[in-house]
Amino acid sequence: MEQSPRAGDLDANAGAGLGDADGHVGGASPVAAEGRAEPSGAPDRPALGEQKLAGAEIWVTAQRRAEDLSAALQRHGASVAVIPTLAVQQRADEATLIERTRALIADGADIVVVTTGFGFRMWMETLNPAGLVPHLLEMLGKTEVLARGPKASGALKQVGVTPAWVAPSESSLEIRDVLVARGVSGLKVAVQLDGTGDPALIRGLREAGAVVLELPLYSYGAPADPVAVGRACAELAGGRFNAVAFTSAPGASGWLTVLDEDQLAQVRARIAAGSLVLSAVGPMTAEPLVALGLPVRYPDRGRMGALVRLVVDQLSD
Repeated sequence: MEQSPRAGDLDANAGAGLGDADGHVGGASPVAAEGRAEPSGAPDRPALGEQKLAGAEIWVTAQRRAEDLSAALQRHGASVAVIPTLAVQQRADEATLIERTRALIADGADIVVVTTGFGFRMWMETLNPAGLVPHLLEMLGKTEVLARGPKASGALKQVGVTPAWVAPSESSLEIRDVLVARGVSGLKVAVQLDGTGDPALIRGLREAGAVVLELPLYSYGAPADPVAVGRACAELAGGRFNAVAFTSAPGASGWLTVLDEDQLAQVRARIAAGSLVLSAVGPMTAEPLVALGLPVRYPDRGRMGALVRLVVDQLSD
């Protein structure tokens, strides 16, 4: 089934099964991406003796949960190279985060936005030694909490907080648009930031008159081994790898920044010839690739288990 990319798609790990990495890229793409519906109940483990990916080599660009994704693909017989195209850098300054959280607990907020399950859990881990987790959860229980998709929602529910609304597109831009449309002038909005800092969300809320409290947890940076990424890009252009799997929009963007023009042309040629497929965990992750007109497929459900099944289907057709 073909799909056009939504403004956003997923990240953070919550709920059953394999989770995915978060990312955020705004704006609709003029180029359609290909999607394929995946049965929500399909098993992640192949039948005994079934190795549909035997002989296939797959480049996993993820850093977080890369071992889970790699293991799932290997169970289907694939050879997997885990070469992250970006790195989750050290968590934000803990003293500042704790100070801002104390202020949030003391003063409250009209709205709290949780963008990623990964970031929310990191927030809880950071606050735990200071004994602030029960106080924050009590405050959240009395506050309108919005989640940027099912994974952020799942992380909240794991600690007993039910979000008032979950963005269907899993996009920060949708949250911005909904809040601005209903009016936030004079309201205090606390935002747990994703790895990009969510500049469009923060700017949009402030321009609409909201008082915004930013809660940074982590940030993205250059890959830990840029030489390995550069070498893999050259080998990809030369014919190595049958598929490249992406789990976040920043990771996809990082991959594109390493490819030079000649390598990108070779990637396009390989895709056209059917010797290479690009797979993303969801439309938001696919957005940087789609913006350059690269054919990319993603499952209907933004989960890595669904991504694995999609890759299996693509390479075993």
